[in-house]
Amino acid sequence: MTTSGAALAQPKNRRTIELEIRQGKVTGDKRTIRATEDEEIDIRWTTDKAVELHLHGYDVHALAKPGRSVSMTFVAHTAGRFPISAHGHGHDRMIYLEIYPR
Repeated sequence: MTTSGAALAQPKNRRTIELEIRQGKVTGDKRTIRATEDEEIDIRWTTDKAVELHLHGYDVHALAKPGRSVSMTFVAHTAGRFPISAHGHGHDRMIYLEIYPR
């Protein structure tokens, strides 16, 4: 019996982070998301107004709309500090993502 390379690959450590935007700001006191290289990150957003979100440095975009959640899912491949900004009505920083080396 032959096993494919995909079956032998180690599963990624996936982490889901739920964030809510109200009146143009991320609710709660979280201002920074911390992760480690090679982690799979799923940031799930809900919002009270339509907003385009952009994770700089990773070039990940999402369009969040009221009444449903939207995800930004990616593998943390580069260490550093990256802003997640809202586009459309300015270029406001919503939160930072810090990726630490393994």
